[in-house]
Amino acid sequence: MAQFSVLPASTPLPLFTLRLYSSGGGLIQRYVFPISPAQLRKNVAAMTQIYDVQNINRNRKIQRYVDLYGYAPPIWNIEGTQGQAYHSTDGFQYTGLESYLAMQQLFDQYFQALQIGQNAPTLEFYDHYSGDFWEVVPWQVQIFGFSIDRPKFPTYRLVLAGVNDLSGQISTAAPDSIASTFSQTPDQVGSGQQGVIDNIMQEYVL
Repeated sequence: MAQFSVLPASTPLPLFTLRLYSSGGGLIQRYVFPISPAQLRKNVAAMTQIYDVQNINRNRKIQRYVDLYGYAPPIWNIEGTQGQAYHSTDGFQYTGLESYLAMQQLFDQYFQALQIGQNAPTLEFYDHYSGDFWEVVPWQVQIFGFSIDRPKFPTYRLVLAGVNDLSGQISTAAPDSIASTFSQTPDQVGSGQQGVIDNIMQEYVL
């Protein structure tokens, strides 16, 4: 069985986050992926239209015209697990199961706001590792579940369609989860774990 662990505290952590804002701009929920996704694919389609028509030049039977419009906004396919234990990436805030439920809650709040006729909230996806920051909308099916081969490991599969590129509008610096951890009390950090230092230096296995 493959095992995953968080990186040592001295290693910069590539962070991936989701942020949900109300229509008025207030932050509703911020979600930090506790473990980097097992798979993250960014699909970018070239908006190119090709027209094949009869060629007036009899030496060639077909004339091809091409209209180029550039790239369409990207679509992300994101898959992974939250594991079982606490992780330093999100400041030891959640167990794997609690993080899994927090991710579901974020999407539930997004769709509930739409169903009751409120102005559409804004969902943003931040890839601090690649420097990609986008307003996105959930597209197709979002999958949350467990598998029989690893019943204690929650999994997710997200499809997010880019709407607006935010790269030039927000800070590109990744949140400092380690500094955040030290700013809390041991009880806040570990939720039953041993001390702040032990939590950071210990390697947590899924």
